Order: sequence, then structure tokens, then C-alpha cells
Amino acid sequence: MTQTTQSVSPLRQRLIDDMMLRKLSPKTQSGYIRAI
Repeated sequence: MTQTTQSVSPLRQRLIDDMMLRKLSPKTQSGYIRAI
């Protein structure tokens, strides 16, 4: 898990963690994150 200067909502962080566990491609991850 990486930390940024911006605060990340718990729901968004959970989505990112779940996508990493499921080994989704970076393009898929960025698309999903952009949608929320």
C-alpha cells in the first residue's frame, strides 16, 4: 500500500487493496478509481 500526500477515503483505499489482491491490470485499476 502506498501513501500519498492526499488523504484517501477508507472506501477508495479498500477498493484499491481489493483490486491489488485480485491482480487487476493497472489500466483497469485506474479506470475503476477514476469512476469513483
